Amino acid sequence: MIAEAPKGHGFGTAAKAVAKKFLARPPEDGKLSDAMVQLPVSFHPAMLEQSEGIVGKPQWAAIPSQGDMASALAGAPKGLGPVRVALSCVVQQKGLVSDCKVLSEDPAGLGYGAAAVGLSSRFQLSTWTAEGLPVVGGRVQIPIRFDTGGAEPSKTP
Repeated sequence: MIAEAPKGHGFGTAAKAVAKKFLARPPEDGKLSDAMVQLPVSFHPAMLEQSEGIVGKPQWAAIPSQGDMASALAGAPKGLGPVRVALSCVVQQKGLVSDCKVLSEDPAGLGYGAAAVGLSSRFQLSTWTAEGLPVVGGRVQIPIRFDTGGAEPSKTP
């Protein structure tokens, strides 16, 4: 990458992802050689202000550590086996998430949904998909599995 403007919004990373999709036609003589190509990529500023869309396959830049997860579980009931929570959050500038809401919590009513919302500040997405599409302003679903100790629930065939 030669230059990125404005910096800090992920345009360079997105341009690199888009550039990987381009193919060069080989020379007429069929001989391949090392060549350098400059591919200018421009994104329309309105892409940063898109209406809320859904981020299908997020690319995570940061996720909570084991220590973060353990801290979130302080005071929560133990021995329940795995607890699953799904959040729906809005992706902000720099890939941070906000406005997180609990979509599901199993088992419900034990405070794990609130613990998951408390962890939301530890998540960060790449601001562009692998296809070069923006995620800022979109809504992402974040599945979280807490290990509370105890047995894995049995699966009935």
